[in-house]
Amino acid sequence: MENDDSYTVFSQGDPFDHSENFLALLSHEFSGDVWGYASQWKPGYPPQSTLQKYFANNHDVARNEIFSLFNWGPIQSFDEGAFLISRLYFETFGVKNGINIAADFLEKIGHYRVREKALNATFGEFSYGAIFGVRNQAIHSVERDIYIKALTFVRSAGMAGHIMERLWLHFFDHPFICFDPKNNHTA
Repeated sequence: MENDDSYTVFSQGDPFDHSENFLALLSHEFSGDVWGYASQWKPGYPPQSTLQKYFANNHDVARNEIFSLFNWGPIQSFDEGAFLISRLYFETFGVKNGINIAADFLEKIGHYRVREKALNATFGEFSYGAIFGVRNQAIHSVERDIYIKALTFVRSAGMAGHIMERLWLHFFDHPFICFDPKNNHTA
């Protein structure tokens, strides 16, 4: 029987721009089924002051970025590339501005259970560079056909790889963030 605590780490060939302490993080024990290992896209982005404030207040070892499911941009800094990706997504797939990109993409790859969660959300979280860890039981809980559809989709529309990069944590059921502006609280 497989150890329920076993996990797999996904990383780029050179994770250190995104996660200076990547090697040390590999021995850190994370809770939950999926977690990020990165804190930045590159040195200076997001601003160092944002990272310092986050680590001082949260005492975490890594920081996921919060982003809009509607325009793909982070909420605490400006990312011109994210807005380009959302515009390309709208143009490539003929969807209109105001569509929840995450829900639309998850539907396209047949990940309906997670799509339903995205439909009711406003924000998501990602780990820069798609550098993350995931419990093997979570990997096995995703149907094989979903992996195949995602791979096929990314290969047929190269920009879709940028969509997957921000969705990996959610792909393995990391919760989305819901915000109800009428009641001014999170759900």
